[in-house]
Amino acid sequence: MRYHELYYVTLCGIVCASGCFASGLGSPKGASLPPDLQGALSKGDLKEGVRLVRGRKDLGHELYEALEAKAKSDNLRAALFGVTLLGRIPNRGQIDVLEEVAGRASDKILRCQAMYSMGLLRDPAGVPFLLRVLGSPKEGDYERQTAASAVEIIRDGITDKMPVEVWWYVFDREPGGIMDFPTLAAMHADLSAWWQANAERLLSQRQVLDYRNHRSKPR
Repeated sequence: MRYHELYYVTLCGIVCASGCFASGLGSPKGASLPPDLQGALSKGDLKEGVRLVRGRKDLGHELYEALEAKAKSDNLRAALFGVTLLGRIPNRGQIDVLEEVAGRASDKILRCQAMYSMGLLRDPAGVPFLLRVLGSPKEGDYERQTAASAVEIIRDGITDKMPVEVWWYVFDREPGGIMDFPTLAAMHADLSAWWQANAERLLSQRQVLDYRNHRSKPR
């Protein structure tokens, strides 16, 4: 995938916003993070959270449930922590949680973080949602670019080389620019054609043992 870091954006006011996520979504009851991850969350340190979760050996369903609860939280810091870490641990069906957050959160930062995590899971079940975002004229350019990047990760099997806080970067996709990137419409056409040619095969090969102890259904 081709990324061009165009400029650093200041979002302090947005990050401090509250009430980002619609209430009533529900979350696992009694789910709590291990002390080390709770400490990283308390400090608002996403990078430390990713480092800790990748180093853990006990990735039982309790951890997935705790991260799901954070991802669905009304607190922006907790929700960002949850969706970020859910994209950095093995795929056990958390694509449904990430899609729910990406589809229903009102905060742009949280939506984009959830979509990027969907890409990092490299789960083909997330492609239809991401393509809908990419192809929607009602979506902002940043959201559409993030959705395109997530699909490219799934298509090309790209490893996570972007910053943990993906909202700190924008991607120069305008034609005629330094890198002459394709337009959003061109990316949508290209990625949609790839998906139409490969969807049946990729979904039929998908085998994910859900952390809720049942098999995830193909879409």
